[in-house]
Amino acid sequence: MWLAALSLDRQVLAAGSADHSARLREPDPARAASGLCATALPPISREDWARFLPEGEVPARARLPAAVPRVNSCRPRSFSGDDAGMDLLEDAAPAAGVALTARELGAELSRRVRVLVPHDGYVIVVLDPVTGAGCLVDRHNWYSPELRHRLELQMFHDGSPYLTGRLFTGLEPIELAGSEFFEEPRYAHLHDQMREEGYGQELRIALRHRGVAVGWVALSRQRGSRPFSDHDVARAERLATPLTEALRRFFSAKPLRPGRCPLPPGIVIVDQHHQVVDATPAGRAWLSTSADSTRPPGAQLPHDLLNITLLARRPGTRAVSRVPMPHGWLSLRAEPLGAGNVVVTLQAAPTELLLPALYFWYGITPGERSVLEQALHGLPAKQIANRLGLSPHTVHDHFKAIYRKTGVAGKDELLAGLAAPAVG
Repeated sequence: MWLAALSLDRQVLAAGSADHSARLREPDPARAASGLCATALPPISREDWARFLPEGEVPARARLPAAVPRVNSCRPRSFSGDDAGMDLLEDAAPAAGVALTARELGAELSRRVRVLVPHDGYVIVVLDPVTGAGCLVDRHNWYSPELRHRLELQMFHDGSPYLTGRLFTGLEPIELAGSEFFEEPRYAHLHDQMREEGYGQELRIALRHRGVAVGWVALSRQRGSRPFSDHDVARAERLATPLTEALRRFFSAKPLRPGRCPLPPGIVIVDQHHQVVDATPAGRAWLSTSADSTRPPGAQLPHDLLNITLLARRPGTRAVSRVPMPHGWLSLRAEPLGAGNVVVTLQAAPTELLLPALYFWYGITPGERSVLEQALHGLPAKQIANRLGLSPHTVHDHFKAIYRKTGVAGKDELLAGLAAPAVG
């Protein structure tokens, strides 16, 4: 599933996040150490590729990535065999932790993955850990907006497995599909569309943490490029764990801070033809922030709302997504309205809606959750201990663990970070 939340990200960032832009320009030792602010380094040479790719698998010079910078590190690295290629992913999680946008996250992960599994394009999708709805996406050299729109509708109307239907239900976290695999009848509808846009194959990687789907990565190669080999598939399977940790670190490494929402809550009503038939002024303002990059020509509904409304049409599905933004967290909630219509509410994520996702991303344990929930009701530590039947020492230990995980200095800062952002 995809949710093109970055379009909202870009517009809100341009509208009211000058401090965020300034932070991007400021030198940061942590970002420099991760490679995000590294000095431009020469691309990996054909000789370096030959050191850790099996003989005969070194890409032709014309197919070498245009810019695959070496990982900037203060220690020497080995480039012998697959283990050396995996060594390049050791700092993927720290780099993801200091990435500020989905675009930075995607670029950092792609340039590391490309060393082990060369690719022409990619899409990285992060899923809401509670509902499975998309909450973040970055793509480069990927399908056109028109094709993405068609695939999203096909997935809903005919039960197509593209993309995640089979990926998260199969025994293996890897799947290959492409216009050159004619023995795949389940992807017959996709082959012609891939060929029209010049794509040959996709290599898909499911990302799970303790049984919870947290996202997926798809790598593409253009038609005429070397097909993905068995070695590529084996390497991709080894990438699932470090990539999953990188996605988690993207959230958990950022201190919990109070947010500020640029718009009040908005409501949008979508009909059975996926067209907006009514909206509040604030709802139209939210829509306008995502119009430029996510809406194919002639389509009224942006991809972020298309995804959440399609989920709402599935019986028994909770259509909720919590989307990280520069100003805080945005929540998208969709419910059937009758007569084929769906109502979507867009607003700064209220505390009770945000907490389940934060519990997952920050690794808050059940014991820590119970203490935190009592604190949110205004209870001091002694009363929390009495109510939960815990010792005051245990309650304080839980609080200290929460402070460490969320990067706050104390209870006041924690509660401020969990409060719904102010509007304006």
